[in-house]
Amino acid sequence: VAGSLLQFCESAGGLGCALDMDALPAPPGADLGDWLLCFPSYAFLLAGDPAALAARFGGAGLTLARVGAFDDTGAMRLRADGHEELVWHLSRESLTGLRPPGPPGRGDGNPPGKGPSTRTIVPSALT
Repeated sequence: VAGSLLQFCESAGGLGCALDMDALPAPPGADLGDWLLCFPSYAFLLAGDPAALAARFGGAGLTLARVGAFDDTGAMRLRADGHEELVWHLSRESLTGLRPPGPPGRGDGNPPGKGPSTRTIVPSALT
């Protein structure tokens, strides 16, 4: 999940995100560490209107949760229990090399000037 989110951020132009680990749904009995590193086809990362996503995918029996919002920092952070840690910075090191040229990501690692973006990241897990 975390690696897929970083690829998502990079391919969207170098966006950043704080992944809210406390909100991340995981299958019953799954270890959170294992879930974060699992094969990507076991979870989906979606960006869009939360209500529309819930209607479409929640109606199909998938578990959905808002676990973060994109910002223009270029920094991937993990947030849990009130703490946040930087895990990757796309302006310092590319993950895939597939970042398109130009905006939207500022990529300097500073917090966004006007708060987080309204673009929502919604992972879903089969239950």
